[in-house]
Amino acid sequence: MRFHRLQVAALLALAVTSSVATTAAAQQPVKDTVRSRPDSARAGDDSVFKRLFGPGSDLGLRFNGRFEFKTERTRNERCVASQFLTLGAQCNGPWNAVPEFQFALKTGGTFAERFKTQVDYDSRREFDGSNVISLSYQGKPNEWLQRVDVGNVTFDIPNSRFITSGIPQGNYGVQAAAKIGRLTMRAIVAEQKGIVQRDRIFAIGGAGAQPGTLDIDDYQVEPRRFFFTVDPRQFAGYPNVDILDGNRLRQLALHLPDSVRPSRVSLYRLLIGGQPASPNGPQFRLIGDPSSRKGPVYEPLRENVDFYVDPSQLWVMLSQPLDPNRERLVVAYSVRIGGRDSVIATSGGTPDLARVDTRAQFANLLWDPNIRPGDAAFFREIRAAYRVGGDEVRRESVQLSIVTGGTFDQEKPLGGRENTFLELFGMATVGNPSAFDAEGRVWPRRGDPVISLAGASASSVVRARFVVFPSLQPFARAGLTGSVANPSNDAIYRTPNEDLYSALHPQPVYRLRLHYETDAGADAATFALGSTQVKPMSEHLTLDD
Repeated sequence: MRFHRLQVAALLALAVTSSVATTAAAQQPVKDTVRSRPDSARAGDDSVFKRLFGPGSDLGLRFNGRFEFKTERTRNERCVASQFLTLGAQCNGPWNAVPEFQFALKTGGTFAERFKTQVDYDSRREFDGSNVISLSYQGKPNEWLQRVDVGNVTFDIPNSRFITSGIPQGNYGVQAAAKIGRLTMRAIVAEQKGIVQRDRIFAIGGAGAQPGTLDIDDYQVEPRRFFFTVDPRQFAGYPNVDILDGNRLRQLALHLPDSVRPSRVSLYRLLIGGQPASPNGPQFRLIGDPSSRKGPVYEPLRENVDFYVDPSQLWVMLSQPLDPNRERLVVAYSVRIGGRDSVIATSGGTPDLARVDTRAQFANLLWDPNIRPGDAAFFREIRAAYRVGGDEVRRESVQLSIVTGGTFDQEKPLGGRENTFLELFGMATVGNPSAFDAEGRVWPRRGDPVISLAGASASSVVRARFVVFPSLQPFARAGLTGSVANPSNDAIYRTPNEDLYSALHPQPVYRLRLHYETDAGADAATFALGSTQVKPMSEHLTLDD
């Protein structure tokens, strides 16, 4: 790749040199006059510059440079006394200065009337194929050489019944087009970028396994499934609250007033415009909604069957997402005051299982199709969990990278001390910023109460694997994006629910790239290739070599 870039620069220099030589030859007859008039000589030099960058030229340039300087050392912490005098043991490794220069160059336009250039190069991109370097020459209609392209080239030809295969794209090299009379010729010598050849092994027998990949945009959170039982805005440090940090959640719960802290949570679902499952269910009024009246009959949900509640009693997860148009979810809970469970209708509601005619029944709204941004219930939905797959996904095999940029190829933050976005968002293992902490950030985890404490019946509530961020708004400016130099996507957390999961969703800023393995079962009969538009003869299947 480096050789090709040098070749493009050499070609550009050759074009400029050729123009200068032509101009000097045209001025040869007045050489003696020019020698006695220095000002005229400078005017002749200016004419060369005008031919390159004067009328007919439109060339822009943008250059960004970044110089980083750091020190590092390698030291063996396991040295014994006899190794301190051995240089190769590295018992007392010295500090080494490591300078690093990063730059981005973007230019495009026309110069010398016939030359066009397009360069979009960034040294921070992980893949060289994502950089664009292109220089082209456009001949006049009556010339035999019509066009020459150097760098990123695309080979386009008219449709023909003699060509049945697709023309490879993403080429890097030289392309030329010529016209002699009615004969048009086109030739290309290039290297194709983007082709990946790999072998994938599927183990059959016992427990089959097959690889999988998934790209998730930042706005594609798990919808209408994770909710807080109380308003999370009263938590210290909001929105940077980790729902998987049990110790932190217990501390947050202890700081809540006794009249607000949940002791035992009950969930209820309302089928809007439909018949309730139980006609004798409770009839709730919504706390904080003066227009709410007694009337709708709610269906009590079963804990560890229809939903799971965290031991902190601060958040819940439904076994199935709510219907976006026909269902409402409310919560009512008891509180513990003076060592006794109590019911406070104005805060926790009345956690009843059936209709009570002697008093009013109240509950807190968690989700409803009519909730708008800014409503108190809008903040109770948790938009920090992303679904990876079903429970057949092997947790230890999940690999994640977080990228951004126009082509989603930037893995290193633009500001801050973190080396990767994975580290910036708190998803990397300690000491290795490029490795995803699958054991800590893929939920449910080993030892979580939903699996180990609630019994086998509760484990059926969670039939999926989720990647959960340690913040309620990880991609917002107030979340974990760090330096202001890093992009943010606050629109995710203020977009109405019906727009977030439709064509009106926010534009993605970050992307989650996942690789994992799934259990195919003992008698697996189907293996997914994970590809679309598979070309004939592009896949080869072998059994026992």
